[in-house]
Amino acid sequence: TWLDRGMVLKAQGKYPLAAIDFREAIALNPKLATAHFNIGLVFYAMNDFKLALKGYDKAIELNDQEALWFVSRGSARLGLSDFDGARTDYEQAVSLDPGLSDAYIGLSNLALIEQDFDEAYRQADTALSLQPKNAMALNARGWILFKQDKVEDAIYDLTRAIRYAPRLSLAYGNRGVCYVKQNDFDKALADHTEHIKLDPKSPFALSNRAVAWFGKGDFKRAKSDFEAAEKIAPDVDEALNGYAWFLATCPDESFRDGALAVKKAEQACKLSDYKDWYQLDTLATAHAELGKFDDAVKWEEKALAIAPKNKQAFCQEQLD
Repeated sequence: TWLDRGMVLKAQGKYPLAAIDFREAIALNPKLATAHFNIGLVFYAMNDFKLALKGYDKAIELNDQEALWFVSRGSARLGLSDFDGARTDYEQAVSLDPGLSDAYIGLSNLALIEQDFDEAYRQADTALSLQPKNAMALNARGWILFKQDKVEDAIYDLTRAIRYAPRLSLAYGNRGVCYVKQNDFDKALADHTEHIKLDPKSPFALSNRAVAWFGKGDFKRAKSDFEAAEKIAPDVDEALNGYAWFLATCPDESFRDGALAVKKAEQACKLSDYKDWYQLDTLATAHAELGKFDDAVKWEEKALAIAPKNKQAFCQEQLD
């Protein structure tokens, strides 16, 4: 059947072809909820959250008793920054199936975005109490621990995530970031390179490896990875921010470009609606590199105003 072949193609990562087959199945039977759900999964895998949401909406309209479908729709809504809608879906999933660990992972991710680290940890921990070898939950908790500056504990969770799911690219990327924090750049490079092998089109993998090259002092390779990340996805604020920081602070002055650093930092801040303290700090640093200290002070004060408590001392030091 069209549905069966679509499932095989989806499992093979042939998403456009799978979408065609699911559409054929829907054309033959518009009330086939599973086909609508799976076409949602396909579009989600291709980062088209609007079309994914359309598929999930129809599937749930036809069958509102599948907890996992609400989790999937919540994740699509999260991708569209519809945080209230995502929360409603995750909570509905818990209501339908209190033992579904994926629902708690979703709630954890939502709390992490809102920078409520205690709640994010609690939800990830609940997921792991239900399913101790859930690699996604371990990855989520590991990243939360990193955000709380508990780097050793984060590495422990992320290493377990990789053990249970050796192809979980995000876990390699997150552990690589932890190793950078420890100044263990060789291990960081190994993890980020593995992330790139598993997900060659990830701008995050490339920009994170660039940071590791930067730490190791290989500025030429760092610049190359930053440029490659921007070529793949020119509108990713985190990657633009990393490139701006490199251009503003590189110890080798031949790689510095204050004007371009300001441009990239402004692009990143616009994409995040000037609500990311770290990106505001980068914008301030870029202005300082240009010698525009009044602008640098202005942006650093804005960074300090919204920075989490554990980063305020850093922002104050930058400001001083």
